[in-house]
Amino acid sequence: MPNLPLNPLPLGQLTVATPGTPIGFTSNCQTFYGQPFYLTDPTGKLNGPNDLWAERIYIRANPNNAGNVYIGYAGMNKSTGQGVVAVLSKSDPPFALNMAYGANKLWVGQFEVDADNASDSIFASAQLWG
Repeated sequence: MPNLPLNPLPLGQLTVATPGTPIGFTSNCQTFYGQPFYLTDPTGKLNGPNDLWAERIYIRANPNNAGNVYIGYAGMNKSTGQGVVAVLSKSDPPFALNMAYGANKLWVGQFEVDADNASDSIFASAQLWG
């Protein structure tokens, strides 16, 4: 694993420009850290740019959002619910995707956020084990 600058690693504010067009959780990594992350998954396979494996992903809906935000897998559809893991309103407490027992089993690059309204957002970070 490369030497990452921070742990938990801030993924920043992820803002949906167009509802129905989700954005990836790793979309800020190149800008924030000046490099893509090339990491190996638990089977030793090398992943592509901005891929990141974590034990936990912390998510907080922006308290200034106008509507709900949707957390899900790449290709999710908030209208049908396909691939949606969580729906958060601006008043919901922070949410965590969690793989217990200290193993980096969550592939951050497979998660996306969508929203009911343009400019709604989340704040996210990834907790790395090891």
